[in-house]
Amino acid sequence: MSANKITSEDREPQPRGGRVGRGSRLVIGTQVLVAGALALAALIMVNWLAGRPGVRMRLDLTAKARNSLDPASELVLDSLQEPVSIDVFFRRERQPLTDLVAEVQGRTMKLLILMEAESAGQVEVRVNDMTDRVATQERLRELRIRGLENCLIVSRGNAREVVSMYGDLAEFDLGNPAPDSFKPPSVLAYSGERAIVAALLKVTRGERPRVLFLEGHGEPAMMGESEDSLGRLHATLRDDGLTLETWNRLEDGPLPEDATAIAIVGPTQPLGEELIDELEAYARAGGRLMIAPPANVEDLKRCGLMELSMRFGIELGEGTVMQVYVNPDTGRPQFGQYCQQYDAQPQLMRRHPVLDAIRNTNSSFKMVRMHPVRVASQITKGQGLSMPLVETPPNSSWLDDPYPLNYQWDEGLESFRSFDVMAAVQFVPEEFLRAAAAAGPKAEASEKVESRLVILGCSDMLVNVWQQFNAEVNLAAFNWLTDREWRVSVSPKDPDRRILPAENRKWVVYLALWILPGIALLGGVLTAFFRRRN
Repeated sequence: MSANKITSEDREPQPRGGRVGRGSRLVIGTQVLVAGALALAALIMVNWLAGRPGVRMRLDLTAKARNSLDPASELVLDSLQEPVSIDVFFRRERQPLTDLVAEVQGRTMKLLILMEAESAGQVEVRVNDMTDRVATQERLRELRIRGLENCLIVSRGNAREVVSMYGDLAEFDLGNPAPDSFKPPSVLAYSGERAIVAALLKVTRGERPRVLFLEGHGEPAMMGESEDSLGRLHATLRDDGLTLETWNRLEDGPLPEDATAIAIVGPTQPLGEELIDELEAYARAGGRLMIAPPANVEDLKRCGLMELSMRFGIELGEGTVMQVYVNPDTGRPQFGQYCQQYDAQPQLMRRHPVLDAIRNTNSSFKMVRMHPVRVASQITKGQGLSMPLVETPPNSSWLDDPYPLNYQWDEGLESFRSFDVMAAVQFVPEEFLRAAAAAGPKAEASEKVESRLVILGCSDMLVNVWQQFNAEVNLAAFNWLTDREWRVSVSPKDPDRRILPAENRKWVVYLALWILPGIALLGGVLTAFFRRRN
């Protein structure tokens, strides 16, 4: 019995080895190059699309929205008509502020990158290398700046604005190094966004509206540091770009034609019928009025502001709005003079340009000795609106009336209810409406003329002792009166706070830089080993 022979025909065909031809190699190389070029083009396209504000979608998952711009900042960036440069001159700080300043610098750089991306190319951020002294000095000469500190320099053309690390970007607490009462240094408040936006506005808006403060009727002093003067309000408005002057009708003559707005703050003497008529005519012709009555009821009845406000449909009440004070220790309501001071909370504010920035940041301000402000009637129909801006809580507010005040809620005689304590009026003057109607629909569009009034419940909101609490709302009110809704205030955000203790931060660094990559490397080695073995 013979074994079966396996012939060559029975064997499975074996692949033949051999060299790849030059043409094949060229084809393969061309395919690789084309694939690489396409991949690179796709990557560039994705990055380009990611940089387009209209296409990119960002999601801020931080608790306090630290990685998002305030709506006020976005409005300013959208309104930029010319490119603005921001030069960064940051250097390392000495102890004990080394780490804190580094954190503020890092947070500011992230903010600048976000602003640059949101500005659609109108903001250019330039980081200067402080170790290159020659280049730094050359750049400072170009900017015409002498001296240097940790700062930003915002520039447009010949306009320059310096934003300092200390006081502008952030406020620092040096702490206490004494062992028995040691307190580490800290960042009290970070105001970088507000400071940078303010600098952008200062270098891009050259017009300075002229605001006249009425004088000669017992009004608070416009300058000074006393509690009842307007010195701090004056400084806030001046630094924001307003030109402030006083106007005395008897000494200065008729109202100047170029006045943007008139502020009537806390007069205690009669204005007189002639002046009231002049102020009404000014407002009805497209003028702007800030009406802030005195706290004293007798002064209020005597000065004439009740009559002036009523001519525009706003009724100023003689009483004083009170709010129950709850003792934090006992939790029980108490009555007294402190009931005439209370907070205006966001949920009690109406939507209006004067209050939008405060509402958006969930802030509040102080209301002090406020008279009720009621919209009695609309001044015009269709071309105007009178509306209350702030009200008091309905379950804890009462009106202390008649004068003198007793700061007590008389149970059984009155009930708690809500009171409006601030109002705004805006309307198109009748002369403008008649002129527009006469011109017809084919007439060329002209600048719209609009009258505006802000009526406060009391002038105490504006004086020095309360300006530190009310700077935002006071500034917003004057900005709205002077047609500068875009120049809104950005409230400072809380400093950067970490839940992770400082002593555990190094382990996070080790985990991210060494442990996790090491585990990935070890996994790759083991995978390669077992594959080779199998």
